[in-house]
Amino acid sequence: MIGKMSLTSDIWTCQYNNFSFISLTAHFWNKYVSTHRESFVLACRSFPGSHTADNISEMVKLLLEQWKLDKDQIHIILADNAANMKKGLSDARIKYQSCFVHTLQLTIKDSLGCQRSVTDIIIKARRIVSHFNHSSTACDKLKKIQDQMNLPSKRLIQDITTRWNILHAGTIT
Repeated sequence: MIGKMSLTSDIWTCQYNNFSFISLTAHFWNKYVSTHRESFVLACRSFPGSHTADNISEMVKLLLEQWKLDKDQIHIILADNAANMKKGLSDARIKYQSCFVHTLQLTIKDSLGCQRSVTDIIIKARRIVSHFNHSSTACDKLKKIQDQMNLPSKRLIQDITTRWNILHAGTIT
């Protein structure tokens, strides 16, 4: 028997097909091994439609029902700072906490965003990455240069402002 558990949840949209997904992961201490924390992905499923608080609330309640989890078993759900997520979990009457790392990332983003020199660099990096993402000729040339320099073949990734990688505009992966 598991006592109380904490959950984490997130909603994201796939950059390749524009489909949205929601995840729900359970975290708890194994009472038989007091120093061992267990984590299990309970759900990673399609989240069609708009990411409204009502839809989030209904989806989370559905996922909890599917796993026969009573709200009394849940210590807390950790999620991002999005207003729709906060309201959705609140409407579902589930205790939630905003993710500290997400809060820190938003603080850093706001701090850097108010510096003109930083925003200018980010804008330039976005333009460069956008050029490569829209030109197969430019991508071919980049690959040839990487090959000539005996570097691993990498591609540029466009940052998405709603994602946590905002500070990595033009990151090569």
